[in-house]
Amino acid sequence: MNYYLKNFKSSETKGNLSEETSLKGPFNQKRILQFLFRGWVSADTKLLKSNTWKSLSEYFDLFSEDVKSSWTLLKKYKGDFIQTGPYSQKGIQTLLKQGFLSDQDFVWREGFSSWKRISLCSEFHTRIEGALEDFMDQEFSKANPAPEVLVYKRESPNIFE
Repeated sequence: MNYYLKNFKSSETKGNLSEETSLKGPFNQKRILQFLFRGWVSADTKLLKSNTWKSLSEYFDLFSEDVKSSWTLLKKYKGDFIQTGPYSQKGIQTLLKQGFLSDQDFVWREGFSSWKRISLCSEFHTRIEGALEDFMDQEFSKANPAPEVLVYKRESPNIFE
């Protein structure tokens, strides 16, 4: 899936990307998400795919329009923190699964008094708990190896001797 950008703006010049260029691309989904985390594009940025212009939020099911259930992300990039969002809970989970986020990145939503690491948010524990359970199983197996099983072979007496 290739996407094209129009009027692309970046704070850096990278290869074929420069200040206020016209149509640029093609870019794959991973590259578009990298641009999002760098703050170069937003949910409203128009993308061209298969001769159709749509906003990034229409192509990628990551964002939330419901303020009460939306998440804002704080991600470290090259020593700086970039704030993006609002994302849906499903969007954050998708980004975790795809490796764009780690459970050490920060999120915030209405009702929080401060930023929280994703690892501390119960809404995202299914991924973390699965990894923790796997780790605990491995550690338990190392500390408690299976007992050695002794097999006794019982020989029947030869009654014809």
